[in-house]
Amino acid sequence: MDTMVKMISVGRYRWVYEGNDFAYYVPLFGRLQYGFLKIRRGDIVLDIGAYPGDFSIYASEEVGDSGLVIAVEPHPNNFRILKGKY
Repeated sequence: MDTMVKMISVGRYRWVYEGNDFAYYVPLFGRLQYGFLKIRRGDIVLDIGAYPGDFSIYASEEVGDSGLVIAVEPHPNNFRILKGKY
């Protein structure tokens, strides 16, 4: 059975979600959820299991242009959605 994949946009960000899954990102939510990690400018961050992408976006804003975020999603269907191949 095919599942409908939908896209939403919030500001400059774009997400896709499938079925009843729904991903969102609000800067305040990111700080409340992930602020304890103390990510700083210039850091290198690994996001293993990157779907739906909210942590990767938060981390990329925190590390800035001098840092690096490497996002890995091992599940083929989630990876397909992240890549926009839906």
